[in-house]
Amino acid sequence: PLVMTEKDAVKCRAFAADDWWYLAVDAVPSDAFVGWFDEQLLRLSP
Repeated sequence: PLVMTEKDAVKCRAFAADDWWYLAVDAVPSDAFVGWFDEQLLRLSP
């Protein structure tokens, strides 16, 4: 058996075996991360 993300499963459709499974994953970043990431992007923008 093999478990992968849904994104990877789409790429493997043509050769996937019956015992290969995928998980749907939804990323939910914390507010702290979003704030930090926004700051990083602002530093890079001209």
